Amino acid sequence: MIVDQIEKKIQYLKKNKYQLPIKEILSQTFSLFTKTLFLGIFSVLFTSSVLVLVYQFFTSYFDLADLDSTIYQSYMVLLNTFVKGDVVKSQEALMGARNLLFSYLSNFCVMQRFIILIFSKIIIFPLSAGVVYCAYKKDTVGLATFKDLIRNFEGQRFLNLVILGVIYYIAIAISIVFFYLPMLIFSPFLYLAGAFIAINNISLSKALKYSIQIAKINYGKMLMISLISFVLSTIIGQLFGFMLLYALSVPFTLVMVYVVYKNILGEDIISNE
Repeated sequence: MIVDQIEKKIQYLKKNKYQLPIKEILSQTFSLFTKTLFLGIFSVLFTSSVLVLVYQFFTSYFDLADLDSTIYQSYMVLLNTFVKGDVVKSQEALMGARNLLFSYLSNFCVMQRFIILIFSKIIIFPLSAGVVYCAYKKDTVGLATFKDLIRNFEGQRFLNLVILGVIYYIAIAISIVFFYLPMLIFSPFLYLAGAFIAINNISLSKALKYSIQIAKINYGKMLMISLISFVLSTIIGQLFGFMLLYALSVPFTLVMVYVVYKNILGEDIISNE
């Protein structure tokens, strides 16, 4: 039984204190990423398109365009004063931006739109796990299809991944307040949970259990992997603002989840889906 195999493997890893080969993982990821490029880019573009449409629709529905514009302009003023080095005006702009932000976040319609967007992200979350599964299929049988990409939108896999998505986005929401530090610290414990569900159809509770156990065995290397993923998907992919870069960086990090999973558990377990 697959669960027994995984538990035996984890016990073996504990005794031998495995070491992840970071350079080899990055090399394997790049090679496999190029083979699943189309499906990975499609998943990102589809997800982004859905979220943009949802955002635009509810911005129009709640009539929030002017309010969004006001917030944006206040931050541009704040940025300009900091660039110019005007301390007095910077303090005034900071106070103004803070008051506007508090009013903005207190707006019921803004919060409704935010909740709807988070809900949309959670519902689409299994598509990310689909990229992980496609990497697995391409690596093990040499073929990954669109059907493989969307296979997680059915049955128990879908429910488990949606709940995992809830946990993931709650962690992100909390982390944003503290400059992503909590998420970076705890991300190694969640790193492989989605792979356990997508590839071997493990229950959510066991997926979290095994992911946490593996992270505790070699936390340093798992933290390094998580940091690389964070830099690629969040800093490079999102903050730089280039859609093409985002469409490439996010699938790369998802393929890397599979490669780490494979290197830790071995081919005998990953092939037993």
